[in-house]
Amino acid sequence: MRAAQANEVKARQDSGRLERLYREDEGTISLRRLEVARATLEQAISQVAAARAEVQRAREQEGGRDNENAKLRSAATALEKAELDLSNTRVRARSAGLVTDLRTDAGQFAAAGSPVMTLIAIHNVWISAEMTENNLGLVESGTPVAVVLDALPGKILEGRVPSVGFGVNIGPSTPPGSLPTVQNSRDWLRPAQRFPVIFEINPGELKTLRGVRACGQAEVMAFPNQDNLLNPLGRLYLRLMSWLSYVY
Repeated sequence: MRAAQANEVKARQDSGRLERLYREDEGTISLRRLEVARATLEQAISQVAAARAEVQRAREQEGGRDNENAKLRSAATALEKAELDLSNTRVRARSAGLVTDLRTDAGQFAAAGSPVMTLIAIHNVWISAEMTENNLGLVESGTPVAVVLDALPGKILEGRVPSVGFGVNIGPSTPPGSLPTVQNSRDWLRPAQRFPVIFEINPGELKTLRGVRACGQAEVMAFPNQDNLLNPLGRLYLRLMSWLSYVY
């Protein structure tokens, strides 16, 4: 390419010089020599064009320039997809927790939408107790409670009530056009309806909850009235139940 351009420059200079001399004095050079110079210039221009075309073909075979290289763009796209696929293999939990029921191992593939493990969050520990309706008259948000966990025998934890349930599902309703189902109960005392009550452990007690598992069992007791004379008896009952957890 550079050699062809150099020949073109030389041919253009020679042709220009002879053209100038011929214009100044036609007898200085022969017309034949001028025509040869013109032909040499045209040939040099054609050689430069051919060299440029050859360079373009070579670039196209290699994929073109860096910003126009189709092979390079394809490789960059494949790299981005591989990096995205690699990032998708890392599943990060949104909160601290414990992994359980793990059903996979290194080298296995996880299908989309198929769970392979269970994450139990540990940033918010709470207990749900189904208390009878006739015991909820004084229980409200903020009521202090005492909790005994089967996983921690001999220990009584302090907490509070963050919320009390205001409704439960008593079963499927009767479809339209059908007869209602009647519950025949011959008991003298009908059982009281139960409602869910949520209990939270005090933050200072959370560090002692090592070994506690989800859906474990607990004994809970609310103390809505701190001046109740039966409160010491209730705490004595919880202390007894906490020690009985060792043997039962």
